[in-house]
Amino acid sequence: MSSVDYFERKLDDKRRLTMPVELRDEFASGVVLTRGFGSYLHLYPQTTWDNEVEPELKGNILDERVADVNVRFRRGKTAASLDVKQGRVSIEQHLLDFAGIDRDLVAVRAGSYWRIMRPNLSD
Repeated sequence: MSSVDYFERKLDDKRRLTMPVELRDEFASGVVLTRGFGSYLHLYPQTTWDNEVEPELKGNILDERVADVNVRFRRGKTAASLDVKQGRVSIEQHLLDFAGIDRDLVAVRAGSYWRIMRPNLSD
């Protein structure tokens, strides 16, 4: 795993996030973006989504908590490949709106995924 646990970026005019070079291998499997629990986004490597998140979303069909978590993480979920040449991934406008991100963002590692938020978010 990379030693990078935090980075700041400006999105380009096409809403693309350029990943630090040190993290590109981590996202080689693909990128999954979802709404977070608060006013921020979650950024997962595709393998982390497949191996850690999906199994947790498969709980009891009648469990309302499981349903709520599914709605939270699947609403607006996007999956994409990392642009290998430039190390970029596009972030959909509706996700940026949800997180209140205009152009500047901060990314912080939260275990095996990343929290993407506006720089002044105090969460």
